[in-house]
Amino acid sequence: MLKLSKNIVLFFFLILIPIGSFSQATQATCQKSSKDIPLMRAAYQQLLNSLQTNQKLIIDELDRITSEADLNQGQISRIKIIELKNKSLALQKRNQSSSHLIAKLNETSKLLLLKLASCKNLK
Repeated sequence: MLKLSKNIVLFFFLILIPIGSFSQATQATCQKSSKDIPLMRAAYQQLLNSLQTNQKLIIDELDRITSEADLNQGQISRIKIIELKNKSLALQKRNQSSSHLIAKLNETSKLLLLKLASCKNLK
């Protein structure tokens, strides 16, 4: 359930903010834009948490493999090598997905900041 709510935050930030970013700056849009800042922070935090989780998975897996190799006098079974390759491929896919989300998040954040800058000029 927590993952779903985080995905909803990211969805709202990446999809709904750019839709409204092309409208003329008014007091109402400026107020809404300022309320979108917590969504932006939550989206960035979600992405950072995901990256940390990926790093932890890699560290844990490498620790497990090196411990196993130590127990087997430096030998790693063929099955473990295949498992490692499969995990590596899965992490590569997650990395590509993260790269795409980072690009979208950066663009959306840029649009929000530009909108807020135009709001400042409105005053």
